[in-house]
Amino acid sequence: MMQNNNPNINLQEDEIDLKEIFKILINSKKLIIVTTLIITLLGTIYSFQKAPLYKSTALIEIGQYNTFENENILLESASKLIQNLNIVFIHKSFDNKTLPIKTIEDKLIEIEIHKPSIDLGKKTLDEITRYIEKRHSLLLTNVKNQLKYRINSLNKTIEYHLALRSNQIKNDKLRIINKIENLNSELPVLDKKIESLNEVIVADEKNLLLLKSNPELLLQRLAA
Repeated sequence: MMQNNNPNINLQEDEIDLKEIFKILINSKKLIIVTTLIITLLGTIYSFQKAPLYKSTALIEIGQYNTFENENILLESASKLIQNLNIVFIHKSFDNKTLPIKTIEDKLIEIEIHKPSIDLGKKTLDEITRYIEKRHSLLLTNVKNQLKYRINSLNKTIEYHLALRSNQIKNDKLRIINKIENLNSELPVLDKKIESLNEVIVADEKNLLLLKSNPELLLQRLAA
């Protein structure tokens, strides 16, 4: 068996291996560049083909009413209204996403809609605002009905006390009338008593005059 110890052959094999490695690296670099260009081109095409979104914003103030105690009360809280809007519209127009609503102070909410066209955004906001108006109109009607019921109850209470007072006045008046009638019925009796007393007084005056005119009779009366 013969061994090949020629150094030129080994050197030639090493050179061939290095050329292959450089060739692979160059091909890989080209592949990376081509892939990057393709991805960039696809992203550019997608961005140009994607429809633009238009933002529509609505600022809504929650209504309030005044109580008997002169206190302003909101028809509902902002958090409750937002929760209700999400329940009603979440599955209708917003693809299972919550409505982009934020609270400003306690009685203001801001609704922000992103749509492919301005008209579509306006239509969506109009639908939401009409729903809020109808909802708050019903809430205000309920409040009015409650206030009417309270007013009617107060009126009935006032009428009851007035009727009670009126009956008491009537009873007092009847008592006074009865007393006057009783006094009027006693007047003839009193008149007779007065007449009797006047007669007695007249008789006594006559007796006194008689006694003064006859001293002996006065002495007899005193002795008796």
